[in-house]
Amino acid sequence: MKVVTNTLKKERSSVKKKIVLNVIAIGALAALAGCSNTEEELGYSGFVEGKKVQIQSELTSKISEIHIEEGTKVKSGDELITLDTEQLDLEIANAKAAIEIANAKKEEAEDTNRDYLIDQAEGALTQAENNLKILELKKSKSILKGPIEGVIQDIHVTAGEVANPNETLVSIIDNSSK
Repeated sequence: MKVVTNTLKKERSSVKKKIVLNVIAIGALAALAGCSNTEEELGYSGFVEGKKVQIQSELTSKISEIHIEEGTKVKSGDELITLDTEQLDLEIANAKAAIEIANAKKEEAEDTNRDYLIDQAEGALTQAENNLKILELKKSKSILKGPIEGVIQDIHVTAGEVANPNETLVSIIDNSSK
């Protein structure tokens, strides 16, 4: 019985050694498999500290052009997005025509020497001029510009999409304080 027990112990010891050697060999192969001579692009993640500014449109309009890409450095005043102005251009042309008509009606009213007709014509002219100013103000808001110096973090839209008021189109990180 003693002889059998010693033989079993030797066999178990031999099996354990083989298992340990196999585990070491597998680990070495895995380590070597991870080594290669190819170039890889490494990505890093982390945090950029700074104030985040969200760019929104005040108009509902189709996005004509996006002038920036994520990661682009921008300065205050740089053009970021251009909105389509085709409809505004037509409305501005109509407003200019309305001013011409109101001027003609004012001249006709002045020829009558009737104060109430002159007042009405002047009111119509003022209204047409104010309408033109409103439309030109809207058109000036069709080019979205960077309010700060920073880096474009996210672009939430693509050209051809419709921009809506209070919808974030672009996010900029102001990291100038770091």
